[in-house]
Amino acid sequence: MVGKIKRGEIIIMIFSENFERITSEGLRDGIKNYLVITDQLADNLHDFVVLFAKENDNESAKVMNNAEIKVRKAAIILADLHEKIAAD
Repeated sequence: MVGKIKRGEIIIMIFSENFERITSEGLRDGIKNYLVITDQLADNLHDFVVLFAKENDNESAKVMNNAEIKVRKAAIILADLHEKIAAD
């Protein structure tokens, strides 16, 4: 581990072979990209929930719903972190 950013109980570890090339702008952009990815993933998981519910596969719908909830929580954490870093 070369460095880390700490926010409350959340720690994001940054691994890099060339830490000197990492910029705060690059980190902000990376976090924003992961935020977009997690939003898209949560939307896809929601689509699975709807699909499984239509097929009366309640167990699979429940699993996908739990996954969607966790991914949406991750998106919220990333949004908060992005906002914090952008303000600094």
